[in-house]
Amino acid sequence: MTPQELAQAYVRTINGAANGWGQHVHQTLGRSEFILLRIIREVGQEECDRLINKAFRNYHQVLS
Repeated sequence: MTPQELAQAYVRTINGAANGWGQHVHQTLGRSEFILLRIIREVGQEECDRLINKAFRNYHQVLS
């Protein structure tokens, strides 16, 4: 997956239902924090923040 796709998966995951322990878990990528760490490792913190912000904007536009 590209960093952009990971950011989109992260946003969808944390906006979904939590499991019984209050964790947000993607069906194949695992817990949300693991997705976040993967993006940071691949592109760095600044680019990760930019990608996630963009994914949030796109996610909320779709809901509107």
